Amino acid sequence: MGGGGATAPGGMAFETTAAFSTWAATVGVSAPAATLSTFASGLRGVMATAPIRTGTTVVTVPRAAAFEVTTDDVRRSRLPGGVVPTDVWGKFPAWGRLALLVAAARYMPSPSEVEEADKAKGGGRTTATATAAAAAGDGRRVWLDAIGEVDVPLFWTDAELAIAEYPPIVTRVAAQRATLRHLYESLSAGGAALADHLPYDGWLWAVAAVRSRAFSGPKETAPFRSRLGLLAFIAVLGVVAPAIGIVSPDAAANGALLASLSLLGYDFLFPRILRAVQGVTLSRTSLVPWVDMANHSGRVVDRADVSVEYWRDRYAVVAGEDVQPGGEVCISYGRQGNDALLQYFGFVEAANSWDDYTFAPAVGDVVAGLGGTKGGVVKKASDKGFGGAPVAAPAVARGGPPAGTPPPLKIRRDIGFSADVVATIGAADLATLCELELDRFSTSAAADEALLAAPGELTGRRRTAVAFRLEKKRLLRETADALRATAGRDGKKG
Repeated sequence: MGGGGATAPGGMAFETTAAFSTWAATVGVSAPAATLSTFASGLRGVMATAPIRTGTTVVTVPRAAAFEVTTDDVRRSRLPGGVVPTDVWGKFPAWGRLALLVAAARYMPSPSEVEEADKAKGGGRTTATATAAAAAGDGRRVWLDAIGEVDVPLFWTDAELAIAEYPPIVTRVAAQRATLRHLYESLSAGGAALADHLPYDGWLWAVAAVRSRAFSGPKETAPFRSRLGLLAFIAVLGVVAPAIGIVSPDAAANGALLASLSLLGYDFLFPRILRAVQGVTLSRTSLVPWVDMANHSGRVVDRADVSVEYWRDRYAVVAGEDVQPGGEVCISYGRQGNDALLQYFGFVEAANSWDDYTFAPAVGDVVAGLGGTKGGVVKKASDKGFGGAPVAAPAVARGGPPAGTPPPLKIRRDIGFSADVVATIGAADLATLCELELDRFSTSAAADEALLAAPGELTGRRRTAVAFRLEKKRLLRETADALRATAGRDGKKG
C-alpha cells in the first residue's frame, strides 16, 4: 500500500502480472468498475474504469482468499506439524502471527519442491514436509510475489533516518528492529521448522508487508457460511421429527425457528457480552488480496474502510468519494498521524489532520516539573539544550518507559496542546517553546519546500524524510501562531 494524495510514496512497489490477475479472478475477486494500475506520478494503486459513486461497493474478496488471524487462535498454531509449534505461535502478537502465515506461504518449499526433495532422499513425506507443502502450495505465493518490495524505515540506514531530524521516529524504529530480531530468534529457539527456510530479511519483508497492508476489525464467533450446515440440519430435523411422530409439526417448527435464531443471535451477541463482562474484544487481523494494493487518503477516513460481510463471508471496500474513470480509488488506513504512516507504510501525508509532534523527553520533564506555576518554561527549556543542537533520543527499552515516567509533551494538529498544559504553562510560553523547537532543525520550512520542488534534487527515502520533517515544522508553526493569537486575546481581556 502507498499513499494516495501523499507527499511522497514510500516505494511500496508491486508488479501487476498476468499471473496475479488470473489468480485473483480464479479465487473470486470481483472489481467490475476498477483495476490495478500505475498512475502518471509513478504511484501504483486502484484506478476507476467507470464512474464510481460514494457508497458504491468497489471490490469484494472471498474470505478464503485472505490470510487471517484472530484473538482466539493463540492456543493452537495455524501452522501445525512443527512448522511453528503452538508454544511459539502463541507468543507472537496478531500482526506477527499473520506475518508467520505470509512467510510460510512465500518461503516454505512448494509442493513440487518438496516432492523433488523427497525423491532425492529416496523416502516419503514426513508430516512436517507435508504441512510445509500445504502452507506454500495454495496458490497465494503468486499474490505475495506480486507485492514486491516494501520500503519502510525499518530498512533505512541510520543516515537516512537522521534526515528526518525527529528523535521519536529513530527511537521507535530501533525498538521495532529489536522486537523483530527477538521474535525471529524465538523461531529457531522454539524448534520451528519455518526457521530452516526463512531468512532474516524474508522475515522483515513479511512483517513489513503485513504492517503496511493488513487491517484489523471485530470478529464474529463464526462465519455465516460455517453456520449453514447447522441451519440445514435444524431444517431437516424440523421436517423429519414430526414425520416420524416424535413431535407435533407446530412444536417442530417452533423449535427449529428458536434454534436458528439462537444460533445467529449467539454469533452477534456473544462478542459483545464477552467485551462487557471480561473486557475481551474478539478481533480479526487480515491481509486481503487486491484490497492490499489500494492507497490511503485522509479525504476518506471513516468513509472507505474495509469491512467483512457476515452473510456473504467476504471482504468488501466501499467508495468514500465519487471517482471518475481514470481516477484513483483510495481507502482509509484509519486516523493515522505521519509518524505511523512513515514507520509502517512508508509515506507522508501533507496537512494530515491526525498528525502530531512529540517533544524530546527533556522538554516533557520541564513541563512536568513546573507544577501549577506559569512562566519560566522558555528559560528552563533552553537550559536543557533546546533552541540549538537536536537532543539525542533516549535508549531503546523493550518494556517501555519506566513506571512513573511523565507522558511525553505532545501537540496534535486537531487539538493543539492539551488544555491542562495550556492552563499550566500559558499560551505565550508554549508558542515560544514551539519556536525554540523549530530553531533546532538544520533547515527552514522554506528550504525544505525548495528542496522538494527542485526537479531531481531528492529521490526515494531522502525525499520522504524531508517531506516528513517539513510536515513537523508546519505543525509547529501552525501551533505557535494559534497560541500567539490566543495569548493576544487573553491579553486584551486582561
